[in-house]
Amino acid sequence: MLRDFGFRTEREHKRKAIEEILSTYPKLPFVLSGDSGEQDPEIYADIMRRFPARIRAIYIRSVNKKRVAEIMQLAAEVAKTGCQLVLAEEAEAAAVHAAAEGLIQTSDLRAVRSDRESDEKSASKPATSSGGLK
Repeated sequence: MLRDFGFRTEREHKRKAIEEILSTYPKLPFVLSGDSGEQDPEIYADIMRRFPARIRAIYIRSVNKKRVAEIMQLAAEVAKTGCQLVLAEEAEAAAVHAAAEGLIQTSDLRAVRSDRESDEKSASKPATSSGGLK
């Protein structure tokens, strides 16, 4: 629902899609999760300002090191509302925060760690040819 297929700007599309989800489930709180590659931090902070009682936390995966300072400034602004914007390099750091806030079960941390370890093992395996020649 949050992907833009070129009909509108990403910011407009994502904002509108989130608003529709919030309207569809008016009693549920939400956690917003994205990355620093484009506009997710700004879009999510805007949504949080407009629906402050509905957004429990914002998790942003740091993929653009050039944006760290500006996102940390945005996190400080968000913190004034009681919501937290967490900038994390890895999903595990965000999951640890979410567990501490009661947003996920601490037992779910095992699955996140297992996924990370699996990804690390896959990344360290040498590439092999699948051409079938011997």
